[in-house]
Amino acid sequence: MTGGPQFTDRSAVGGGPAPEGGQRDPSAALANLARLAPPTFVRCMHTLGNPTDFPPALTELLPDNVLPIPLDTLTQTLVAPDGSARLHSAWLAASTGTNRSGFAHVASAGPLVSTTGITVESPYLVVTIYDLTGVEGFDVLVATMEPTVDPNRADTPRTAFRLHLDHWGNIVDCTDEVLEILGRRPSDFIGRAARSIMHTDDLDAALTAWRQALTSPEMPRPGRVRIQHVDGSWRWFEYVNWNALADPTVRAVVTELLDVDEQVRVEQLGVASSRAHERLVRVLDEVDDIVLMGRADTGLVYWNRTAERHLDDLRTGVPIADLMNPAMRELSESVIRPMIERLERWQGDIDVTFRDGTVHTMAGTVTPVLDGADDIYFGVILRDVTAERSHAQELRQLARLDPLTSLPNRLGLVELLQASEARDMTVCFLDLDHLKVVNDGLGHGAGDKLLIATADALRSVAGHGTVTRFGGDEFVVIHPDLGGVDQAVVFAETLLESVRGIQVPEISRRVSASLGVVWTQIEDLDPEKLITDADTAMYDAKRRGRGRVSRFDFGQRESITRRFVMETALQSAIANDEIDVHLQPVVQVPDRRIIGFEALARWGVVSPAEFVPTAEESGLIIPLGKRVMDLSLQHLARVDQHLASADRSGDLSTPPPRVAVNVSGRELLEPDFAARTLETLSEHGFDPERLALEITESVLIDTSDEVEGSLRLLRDAGVSLVLDDFGTGYSSIAYLRRYPVDGLKLDNSYTRALLSQTDTRVIAETIISLAHRLGMSIVAEGVEDEAELAVLVDLGVSLVQGYLLSHPLPIDDLLLGPLGDHSTSLDQA
Repeated sequence: MTGGPQFTDRSAVGGGPAPEGGQRDPSAALANLARLAPPTFVRCMHTLGNPTDFPPALTELLPDNVLPIPLDTLTQTLVAPDGSARLHSAWLAASTGTNRSGFAHVASAGPLVSTTGITVESPYLVVTIYDLTGVEGFDVLVATMEPTVDPNRADTPRTAFRLHLDHWGNIVDCTDEVLEILGRRPSDFIGRAARSIMHTDDLDAALTAWRQALTSPEMPRPGRVRIQHVDGSWRWFEYVNWNALADPTVRAVVTELLDVDEQVRVEQLGVASSRAHERLVRVLDEVDDIVLMGRADTGLVYWNRTAERHLDDLRTGVPIADLMNPAMRELSESVIRPMIERLERWQGDIDVTFRDGTVHTMAGTVTPVLDGADDIYFGVILRDVTAERSHAQELRQLARLDPLTSLPNRLGLVELLQASEARDMTVCFLDLDHLKVVNDGLGHGAGDKLLIATADALRSVAGHGTVTRFGGDEFVVIHPDLGGVDQAVVFAETLLESVRGIQVPEISRRVSASLGVVWTQIEDLDPEKLITDADTAMYDAKRRGRGRVSRFDFGQRESITRRFVMETALQSAIANDEIDVHLQPVVQVPDRRIIGFEALARWGVVSPAEFVPTAEESGLIIPLGKRVMDLSLQHLARVDQHLASADRSGDLSTPPPRVAVNVSGRELLEPDFAARTLETLSEHGFDPERLALEITESVLIDTSDEVEGSLRLLRDAGVSLVLDDFGTGYSSIAYLRRYPVDGLKLDNSYTRALLSQTDTRVIAETIISLAHRLGMSIVAEGVEDEAELAVLVDLGVSLVQGYLLSHPLPIDDLLLGPLGDHSTSLDQA
């Protein structure tokens, strides 16, 4: 992020604790916030992490193009679980550091979404916490999230550059890093004497090191020197001289300079604070950490006042292990003491009981020091991290909970399955039907209430089972030790029945769900595989009509494998132009004149009933639809050329035949579908009136304003919209009122039943009359014999298609057959 927060060392997490005597100055944090650049997401919090609105002073400070995060979005939910500890460390750094900021580079948990709906996908985030609590006009914690794709964050500021010096100490070359480090170009240094760029107080030591490098070329000569930055400040650098004058590839003394300015300043503070033993003791007595010092063979020799306030039985010579509870004493004897004897540092958390009886979690460091030949001393520092560890545990728990329903989320579900000690396990995967309708019609607030009600309903009947929210409108319920598949199915039916009984005051529609259930013995338990199998069974329930339970079997897994193979082959077929389009004539009766065609996708010997659903589920319906549209218009052009080559003598129908193309709901969801369709028509030289789009009722169930807008744009341009398979849906008449429909296609199930079912004939007659009254065309499909055709004509249908008249045909067969001799009429049977 250009101009964003910069740190001296970004390889460490956070800004580090404030040095002794350091003042917490907010100026650097405010300056960095004022320089934020897009795309940076920003969120404000109170001290405990609760969200809050931007204070006016911060709104004025931030650039206009930063992206606020919604108040109901928790910062930790945007970060992958393994980044929670680093996020917490950044918060601690911000709350203790002099620059009031802390930094963490973490993996993202998902897309970032602003209050204005801007969404950015990013695998990693650079999270910076600014602690502005207590700052007048602000008094908040500010979290900024910068998307990045680099897991190692390669834009870390450079800290070293190199000079080449000749035998007299003149600079003959300089690396480009000097520009970033000192703000100076290499040309500013080349040609100058090295002594001219150094602080005068450092020249004597540098000159000595230079002479040593010349006289002893086999040994590098280290040292420290100050060099002036372009802003006028002097920066400390640690240098090493290598004499490479004799190397024909270099012929120079090479000086490597590492920026240690911050390190030197910290060291200077350390020297100043340790000049007198009394001052050191005074400082240790004032710190909040417990500080102890002991000798390996004799016991305790020093403790500070904080230790004295909190610990009992402090006396010279007492073994530190005697101050611990039995568990910690065992750790001390088995782990810590052997490490001290090996002069190895130990670090870890230990529980310490204070004088008042309270137990505190302390971050401990035990550092051994060898004094003389064999005297081993050790220092112990104990820092109270009870609140920090509690907060970190809370973050870990939040990473495993769904914030809306407070149920375990997907990560929590997998961990529950992995930790199970049951004999058998039942997994029920439940998906709410048509939640999108609720969200689009009543808003996401109503949808959230429905999700919460669903969670409550499932919990109420889950018994010893655990309800989890898998994501979106999906819930997974697990139950141990039901004993078998039949009991698992009964349990699943109970869950589904509880969902059917949900009543949310704002939502009038009946709630339903599709549920897949799988049962397994514990020795076969594979969490990911088990969830996948339950998910597979759930989709089987959806395919079989929704609102039901489907039990997983291995045939479903085989079906998924077949679909995967089919999807791969279909993708290749589309890419290699192996998809063809056959045309089936739409005929006007009684003269059997061809007035148009329905375009039907064909792929070798593979049935459309097999590859079209695969295309729908996989998203390949988009390129497949483009291919079908393009071929349909190509074939229509050939029909026009065929008919135009004859002497029509006024014999041809007017207007010229048009082509009807089936459109998937997935295609309609494409933002550019309407514009792309009109552009394709233009490329083929056809007026929009020559195209009809056939849409099924199921497509319109979950439609959106965008889809409705696309349909109206196409209709206004002249494209006809036909409602296919009419009469099979449960709210068909509502569609006729809402959408700009030009025609209906009577489903072939009505055509087949006209001769045998009186009630079907009554319904068909009603649909036909409705179409006529609304001024819509109506086509009966699936006509296979003359008796069906006669009934349809008797009911007032004038447009039909079916095997009686013509099968769907390749374009060459169509031109030689039904359109042979340039005719537009089919022979009478």
